[in-house]
Amino acid sequence: MPRFYFHAREKNGELTEDRRGLEFASPDVAHDEALKALREMFALALTKDGKPISFEVSADDGKVLFEVTPEEALTDGEISESLLERLNQLRVVT
Repeated sequence: MPRFYFHAREKNGELTEDRRGLEFASPDVAHDEALKALREMFALALTKDGKPISFEVSADDGKVLFEVTPEEALTDGEISESLLERLNQLRVVT
């Protein structure tokens, strides 16, 4: 099974590399998992002093396959329940 690496890029451009990676059946599955993870992280950042980040997902050879941004995580279909709960706590209209 191929291994994918979720490198975290902050708004200021700083990149934190994922050195372990995770195995998924395909880039599509890795993309879905990056969306889920970013939604959860973004939900946590809404009530903390966190910075929104994006994921750069790369293959074993280091080639960046795609980037998942906070905007995509919030607008790509279904919003996670924890994010929805935090938005409701902040009384933000979704």
